[in-house]
Amino acid sequence: MHANPSAQRLLASGDGLVIKDGRVLARGIRESLTVQHLISTALAPNFQSAENEIGTALVQRRKGLPFEILVTPLKSDSVLSGEHTAAAMFVVDPDQRVRPAKELLQALFGLTPAEARVAVLLSDGTPVRQISENLGISRNTLKTQVGCGYGKIGINRQSELIRLLMQLPACSKR
Repeated sequence: MHANPSAQRLLASGDGLVIKDGRVLARGIRESLTVQHLISTALAPNFQSAENEIGTALVQRRKGLPFEILVTPLKSDSVLSGEHTAAAMFVVDPDQRVRPAKELLQALFGLTPAEARVAVLLSDGTPVRQISENLGISRNTLKTQVGCGYGKIGINRQSELIRLLMQLPACSKR
């Protein structure tokens, strides 16, 4: 079993999911049975469902919205021949704020550091007035940065910016 650093933090918190005796368990018995069923189905050597290869479940936690769990078999030649079985579990935390990396925006769209910083703040839903105050720049300067950034990205509205940035690789806001 392998867990990336985010999963390790989630498991260490003990809120919603834990690993006990080499098994992924949820807080409730019913949820644990559902998660175990998804995993065992994905790990079955003869698992071949063309229609729905991803099993999903919700896992409650003490605070916040439930985790969204997705379990899918990993396919490779050795998995398909039945020699090995493997599955991946993805845990989505709807309460986790995710933001694009400013460096990624600079590399993809040619934004300046200032334009990238403003784009990230706009994608967070921060009001223009507050961005201006927080960054210590005039509203006219901010308006210029927003306009230049939108032009480089090829968009016209904040809603387009948010939709685009939600599709990019991101880093968690801590």
